[in-house]
Amino acid sequence: MNIQANSSAQIIQFSKPITLRILVSYYYLQSGKSLLNRLKRLKEELGENLTILLDSGAFSAYSLKKEISISSYKSFLKEHKELFWRCFTLDVVGDQERTWNNFFELKDAGFDVIPIYTRKSNFDELEKCYEYSDYVGIGGIFSFEGSNFLHTYLKPLTEKLQGRKCHWLGVTNINHVIKYRPYSVDSSNFAGAQRWGGITFLQNFVTASSVHKGMGKGSQKNEDSASFLSLQKLSKPEYLSDFTLRLYSATESKGVDPAKLFDHESWRTQHAFSSKITIRSHLEQGLLVEWILGTKVFHALTGSRFIDDSLQALQQIHDFENHYLERNL
Repeated sequence: MNIQANSSAQIIQFSKPITLRILVSYYYLQSGKSLLNRLKRLKEELGENLTILLDSGAFSAYSLKKEISISSYKSFLKEHKELFWRCFTLDVVGDQERTWNNFFELKDAGFDVIPIYTRKSNFDELEKCYEYSDYVGIGGIFSFEGSNFLHTYLKPLTEKLQGRKCHWLGVTNINHVIKYRPYSVDSSNFAGAQRWGGITFLQNFVTASSVHKGMGKGSQKNEDSASFLSLQKLSKPEYLSDFTLRLYSATESKGVDPAKLFDHESWRTQHAFSSKITIRSHLEQGLLVEWILGTKVFHALTGSRFIDDSLQALQQIHDFENHYLERNL
């Protein structure tokens, strides 16, 4: 990654290979073939530059009082094995014995299955996971993200891991990622604009010199529709906040018309303009986290509702061989 700077802006060139990483849930894939077919087409186009990690979706099913059978999950894996890099086991919430039975059934069937260690388990259970796999999913911690408990849990866990590969399920708090450097993480935060009508953009790209200072230059900023739509009648730039101007500039650097930010429809629809910016920003940040910290970021696709904009943004980044983005310092 090459960096050039002047008094007013920082220019960063993406000169490293881009690997697009997606986590997708079997729970959503089983409901229809639309999402699955799109992933297959993307895999045909990108080949080794696309990595798809499969989650069983057991927690989603549990939350909705549904159940996923091991036979259906295993049949799906047999049919589509070549599409996925690796897969998580089919865990059973609150039943460790059945979870292990599912793991061994999948492993005996020849799948490169990843066991899941949950927060309420003891460290003996963690060691058992590593007896059967070099890579372990760490579950049950996303609800504590940002709390003191997460620090008190992650610190001894990381010490116990001793550098072994783990995947944080649903946790991408950037401060925790910087401090503990897990092998991989996943999150669906990039879908936030569609859920809450807000917008997120990458204010400045992370640099190697700033990453150890809390990644401040790579932080993401949130803005809602009200602050933009209330500015529709103002024509002079001095009336715009510094943050608003930077966001306005950020949209220009992405090759889109920032005037769209003043259109109500840009914030209201499922595939709104604000959503496209948010998705693109999260994907860009994920690449930088991997290049600088070494942590692989998988973007969790939670359903067909988000897939079009997500894949479009991923494709845009992949195709941008000479990719320069200007950020106000």
